[in-house]
Parts: sequence; structure tokens; C-alpha cells
Amino acid sequence: MNCRRLVWGVAAALVAGCGESQPLCDGCVMVAGGPAITSMTLDREGRIVATTTRGIVRAVARMDRFGILDPGFGDGGLAPIDSGLEATAIVVLQNGAIRVGGAAVAEDEPVVYGFTADGHDDGVRITGTGVFRESVQYLMVQGDALVASHAQYKTFEGVLVRYHANGERDASFEPTAVERAVAMASSGGFVTAGRSVDEFPRRFLARRLTRDGKVDARFGGGSVVIPDVDRGEGEIRVAGRRGTGGLVMVGVTGDDAPGVFVAKFQDGGHLDPSFGGHGYVTLDLGPATIVGIAELADDGVMLCGAVRTDTQSFRGLIVRLRQDGSLDDSFGDKGRLMLDRGDSLFSSLVVMDDGEVIAGGYLGYQGLLAKFPSRD
Repeated sequence: MNCRRLVWGVAAALVAGCGESQPLCDGCVMVAGGPAITSMTLDREGRIVATTTRGIVRAVARMDRFGILDPGFGDGGLAPIDSGLEATAIVVLQNGAIRVGGAAVAEDEPVVYGFTADGHDDGVRITGTGVFRESVQYLMVQGDALVASHAQYKTFEGVLVRYHANGERDASFEPTAVERAVAMASSGGFVTAGRSVDEFPRRFLARRLTRDGKVDARFGGGSVVIPDVDRGEGEIRVAGRRGTGGLVMVGVTGDDAPGVFVAKFQDGGHLDPSFGGHGYVTLDLGPATIVGIAELADDGVMLCGAVRTDTQSFRGLIVRLRQDGSLDDSFGDKGRLMLDRGDSLFSSLVVMDDGEVIAGGYLGYQGLLAKFPSRD
């Protein structure tokens, strides 16, 4: 790992992983001049665009895969968010404009802010009323239209709403209920995963929606409930599968001895039997919290998040699964890579055009990237 210095204001501190200390991981780099990464995406040129935070200071950052901030973006690579928005999502529209969503600190403040492609405030704001006033947990793009999932938290069900590029709500798109997690499908529609209506027993549920937010009956007749797995109370995340209308999801199963549950669905809503034999696997990762999931170029799956230690701090975690759902023992320590420093977390994953996976997160208040080459 290259030694990098993190500069904030007039202070400079040598980051962990430089000098004589051991690197955080193979491929890990600290973001030179960038605070903690809370979410990220890619722009049309393959550059990383991320929401960042350092204490009460929030900003949008643009950088390359090596963690070098783009001096042509905003102010030295950072575009301040002039509010107390707790950003949870970021997307880039087809025209290059950037939209950031999250939780507002006051009831009358926006939950979405807009920036130009070069990192300047473009004046777009989405505040809304009623359910549209709820925090934005997920953002997605349909051309130059913005699709937002409004919910109080990512552990709550939400409502999907489409907006024009200028922030006005698209009246042709009927607001649609979605599960706890939602993502774009390769078809331009949406995949969503969460919990079944019944609480006893508790089950996982997955659905697919059309581009217009209608329930897609071609996916399992409208919804699929996994009948033989007990759902726990933890986080749920979902991602569309590459080149198909299926999805891959992750959640927590069981309460007494929770495990991390990962499932793959085919285009028609059937569980993919090539993954774990049943279409799903349950992993013993200890007290792990998984907040990101991606299907890889080789049809494997990568997860990111953190593991709680005995001292109640968190250490960043990356997990790689093979195409068949087994832990990839050629990756990290038998399929798991855990940072050896506390107060760290990997918050999001992006897959580059060449198949390389970039995990973004933080060590303390410092931005962190980890690069994992494609296995193709």
C-alpha cells in the first residue's frame, strides 16, 4: 500500500498503514484529503463519487480508484453539503448531475440535494410533505429521472417515488410500497427485499417491480417468500443480478445464534439452485453487520460491513463468496477479510467496468478504499 497523508484544514496526520506500521490490507488505501465515506457510486467516466462526513461536516467527493481526490471537482475534490443532512445515498444522473439523499436534521429541510457534474450546488432540493417528507434511504436512476425510496430508516419499509431532474415529483409514477431494501434491476425496473407480512414464523420476501413501479407478476407471481428460513431482526440489503432480472440479497437469520443469510433469485423468481444447493447459504460470521452487497463479474458475491469486537468497537469486514455460495478460501482468511484496527467499517461496494471491486468506508474519520481485482 502506498503511504498517503490525510490533510484536513491546516493539520496533517500520518494515516494508519503508512511508515513502519503494517498495511490495513492488500489493496487498502487511505483517501488523501478525504473524510469518512458513507456511500458511493460511479459516474459515467468510472470515477468514484461518494458522500463523506467528518463530525458535523458533510461533503460530496470525487476520486479515482486509488483514493486521489479530483482537483477539478468542487473545492479540491470536495463539494460541501450546506446542511446537516445525514447522507445515506448518492447517484449520478445520465446528464452527469449528482443527487444526494438522506435524513434531514429538521422537519422543514430537504432530504435530497443536487450538485452539478463538476461539484457545485445546482439548487435542486426535494423536501416534500407527508410520506414524501420521510428520509431517503435509497436513490436510483432512470435516465435523467431520479427514483427515491422514502423511509424512516433502512430497517423500515419504504415508498418508491420518481422525480424529474429538476426535483419535481413525476405524477405519472404512482408512489409504490417497497420492502426494506431496494435496488435497480438490469431491466430498468426495481428489485426489493424484506420481510413477509406474517410475524410467526418470520420469513424473507423478495419482489420485482416494473420501470413504472408496478408489481411484476413474472417474478414469482408477484412476490416470493422463502418458506424454510427464519428471518432475524438485522439489516437487509439487495442488489440486481448482472444481465438478468434476478436479484441477490443478504439478511440475518435466527435470533439465538444469528447467521448471515445470502440468497440468489433467478429471473422468474425461483431460487437459484446453483447457489448453495437451495438458492441460499447461511454464514457464521460472528457478530457481523452487513451493509453492502454486490454480484461480481464471475457471478460470485461480495459483502461488506463490520464485525463487533469484544471491546464493542467495530472492524471493517469484506466477505467473498464463490459462484456456488461457498466462502472463497483464496480471499483473505478463508473468504473473510477483517481489518485489524477498530472504529472501521466498509459502507459500500462498486464494481468497475473492468470487474475490479472497490469497497469504500472509513478508519476513524478518514476515508478508506480497498481494491479487489476481477477474477475473470
